[in-house]
Amino acid sequence: MGIIEKQTIRGSFFSYLGVAFGFITVGLLWPRFLEADAIGVINFLVAIAAILAHLASLGINSVAIRLFPYFRDEKKGHNGFLALALFFCLIGSTLVLLYYLLFKERIIANNIEKSYLVARYACFIVPFTVATLLYNLFDSLHKVSYNAVIGVFVKDFLFRVLNLLLILAYAFFSFRFQLFLNAYFVIFSLPALILIIALARGGQFDLRIRTGFISKDLRRSIVDVGF
Repeated sequence: MGIIEKQTIRGSFFSYLGVAFGFITVGLLWPRFLEADAIGVINFLVAIAAILAHLASLGINSVAIRLFPYFRDEKKGHNGFLALALFFCLIGSTLVLLYYLLFKERIIANNIEKSYLVARYACFIVPFTVATLLYNLFDSLHKVSYNAVIGVFVKDFLFRVLNLLLILAYAFFSFRFQLFLNAYFVIFSLPALILIIALARGGQFDLRIRTGFISKDLRRSIVDVGF
């Protein structure tokens, strides 16, 4: 059995387990122990983070999947691809922050019907977006490094297990929702952090910049794929 087949089987296994834990948590326990407005604001933050992270990536995830083979060279730090990708993410994150600062009131007004807590916790939009952005980027980098399982494991399985433990702790100890949301954000951010650490431990976290490597044709391809 080849590497791809093995990783597909393992990824599917963790995905199915994650679905089961997710159903128990979100389908059964959240409605019992969280108010509808609390669930609403969490769903709002996750949903808007997914949208903004996709925009903030500036297409770098597609570039990674399709053009990384042109950069691949472990001895040369993959010719500065990580630095290039993080530069894209930095620009994208800055644009998201500006968008939030300029249109915060409109965002709240358009989504307040989902939960009155949106106004109170709108400040989480940017952190959730950055966490999602980094997860998407480093998941793509692991995939092109022939490790597609780790992203599935940390997001579809580990995150959902920890989310289950969090709602159980909330049910038993009855702490404030503010603390619950803070803890939820930490758990939400863990997959990205784990992927970054795993890439570093594998010797792939190289921030050297090699601008001279990118030819005119490659630059054009990056623009075409990314945008």
